[in-house]
Amino acid sequence: MIKSKKGNYIVEAAVVLPVIVIVVITMVLIIMYFYEHVHVQSRMHIAVRCKAEEYTGNTIYQKSPEWQGEISSENTAFGARFYGKGEVTMINRGILRNNSKKQLECRYYSTDGPKYVRKCNLIGNILNNGK
Repeated sequence: MIKSKKGNYIVEAAVVLPVIVIVVITMVLIIMYFYEHVHVQSRMHIAVRCKAEEYTGNTIYQKSPEWQGEISSENTAFGARFYGKGEVTMINRGILRNNSKKQLECRYYSTDGPKYVRKCNLIGNILNNGK
């Protein structure tokens, strides 16, 4: 019987090292996906907020970012509601083969302050004159 362990370290390095490299690369790709998720969500929120503030005309948040998603609006009695939709896709590399897409949604309520105060005063006057 040969009890030599000279090749043990080479076999261990040949098996364990590639697994460690694959795990590290996978973790980096997952972190990139979550970063992209937060980045897209924040840009979408800023774009929706800029549209809402353009509607009211009272304040301007900042220059609207480039946004490829869709933004829709719905008028209400005192302002408007704005909705944004976007999508984040995971880069398919290595062992991350499935196509992971996530739909992001954002909504922002914009109230026109002076219009709100005028309508509240009008309703209050109508109610007080009716008594």
